[in-house]
Amino acid sequence: MSGEELLALARKHMWAAWQLSAEELASQAASTLLGLGMLVPEGGAAELEKLRSRVAELEAAPTTVYRASHDSIQMGLYRTAAAARAHCEAMERRAWAPKAPSFDWIEDEEEGIAELTVFVMGKEWQSGYVVTEVPVSAEYDEEADE
Repeated sequence: MSGEELLALARKHMWAAWQLSAEELASQAASTLLGLGMLVPEGGAAELEKLRSRVAELEAAPTTVYRASHDSIQMGLYRTAAAARAHCEAMERRAWAPKAPSFDWIEDEEEGIAELTVFVMGKEWQSGYVVTEVPVSAEYDEEADE
């Protein structure tokens, strides 16, 4: 029911209250207030605390994600740079199997980019894997596109 319908129902109950017992009136009024979200059902306080906690957690969520990519092809988005790097390293490790490559990340902190370099058999190779720091916006900013 919408808020207006619930208010109309509450008015109806109030007028009917003149003809009903106080217990029935209290029950109907409580039901109406519950429908309006003005009362919490039994056990609801604990649920509300869980929801408040979840909202606080979501509000504290990271404002940056990390994109793993290979030659400009996006492979995934991650909450941490370490997770994005692990994805890139796993893919590159498979490409060199059964050899055992070692890895190094060349970082450009100003640009928020890290490139994976591979060392195999005494040689250094550019892998094409990149982890990019990507800011997450809460709202669309039309001027940011320009």
